[in-house]
Amino acid sequence: KEGVRTTRTGRLPYGGTHSANPALTSIGLIAVNIAAWLSISAAGGSGSSLVDRLALLPQTTLFGSPNGTPTVVEGVSGGAYWQLATSVFSHVEVWHIAFNMLALYFLGPQLEVILGRARFLAIYLLSGLASSTAVMWLSSAHTQTLGASGAIFGLMGALLVVGLKVRANVQQLVFWIGLNVVFTVTASSYISWQGHFGGLVGGALLADETERDRLARVSRLVVRLAHAREHEDLVVHRQAEQEREDHQGHVRRDGARRADVPEAGAVSVLEDEHDDAEGRGEREEVEHHSL
Repeated sequence: KEGVRTTRTGRLPYGGTHSANPALTSIGLIAVNIAAWLSISAAGGSGSSLVDRLALLPQTTLFGSPNGTPTVVEGVSGGAYWQLATSVFSHVEVWHIAFNMLALYFLGPQLEVILGRARFLAIYLLSGLASSTAVMWLSSAHTQTLGASGAIFGLMGALLVVGLKVRANVQQLVFWIGLNVVFTVTASSYISWQGHFGGLVGGALLADETERDRLARVSRLVVRLAHAREHEDLVVHRQAEQEREDHQGHVRRDGARRADVPEAGAVSVLEDEHDDAEGRGEREEVEHHSL
């Protein structure tokens, strides 16, 4: 009877159900990433306002511009909470999205076959959120970060844990993870090692907790960590706004006249060495090496 029930329900070893087409979810995620990339390209690429809305920026920041006019870009501390998710689906360079989507196309179906569609999708999305959380806690508060590499690293971490559980040969996977880690460290000047680290650890932890209740518990932990960092940045942002208002009130009372530029406490300003060749603030992409 137990054998009959198992055959009818088609349950997988980790509790999920069989997918008729294990590649379908990955193809859907690839389509979303491509749509976001096309939209960014059509809007003007790296210098577009769409990148400023979608890329993860922990704190609201004043960026320079080619014409010398400063631009205030809203970050998570200013209420742009959606950036924790949208940054995972955003790319600028064609080679960047090509590498990430190629990795997703090969890794995604392998994990979905083992975990089922719902659990695979949960691990992908939550690994992306874990990546964003690590960026919020460990990266510069004034650096923009975007890309799907954190979620891709999460898939690699999840596959490694699952492989170790079933005592499979994971030497090739360990080799690729090690190669990507070395590449991330050596190119850390323009690659967000924080995002890669957060995604890898998040995916491994989530795969180790594949039962529904435990998976939900780890998911809540990731969300709480992200919320805690958001709250801390929001407090800093509000304190800066209050200082600016107090300063402006003091200026008005004294009858002083000041230039029409943002006050130092209104937004966080990048140091000069963080400005790029176009005079804009640093915009760091989460990149992924070819698998």
